[in-house]
Amino acid sequence: MDFQLFLNSGTTVFALVGGVLFGFLLRKGGVSRFDTIIGQFLLKDFTVMKMMMTAIVVGSLSIYSLNELGFIPTFHLSKVSVLFAIIGGLIFGVGMSIMGYCPGTAIAAIAEGAKDAVFGFVGMLFGAAVFNIISPPMLPKIEQQDFAHKQTLSTILGVSPWVVILALIGVWVIFALAVRKFEQKT
Repeated sequence: MDFQLFLNSGTTVFALVGGVLFGFLLRKGGVSRFDTIIGQFLLKDFTVMKMMMTAIVVGSLSIYSLNELGFIPTFHLSKVSVLFAIIGGLIFGVGMSIMGYCPGTAIAAIAEGAKDAVFGFVGMLFGAAVFNIISPPMLPKIEQQDFAHKQTLSTILGVSPWVVILALIGVWVIFALAVRKFEQKT
């Protein structure tokens, strides 16, 4: 497999600008703080969930709009089977709950001076290196095709992606209202 990290200067600049903007939004939203992320796990602070729901809605609208306009010729869906996605998600969740940061928020926290995030970031790099070393013989199993291969929610349901996005927006609004009501009570 031929892999290039920096395809050209345009993608490098785009990635840097996008990364700085992403970090700024994480900081501005308050999710680069350990207490905020742990508060989400304890169901006391829903800032992380509100940011994630907003990111999913905005990302969905952006990706499908760019696809409709012809800027994204094809979607590249994950080759990972559902089983291994669940295992990876569990490992990610355990690591995030222990550390109190995810990869993006850890980097944003380091940028604002959080020393505790440095240890977690080193751990993430170590885990990525270990996975990179041990994964080649496991890749055929990890990338096995299963029932969800090349499926999106819209293809599974047999509807337009825009119907799913509109439903997602509805769920987002209901969630935001429910969280607001919960936060007012507590």
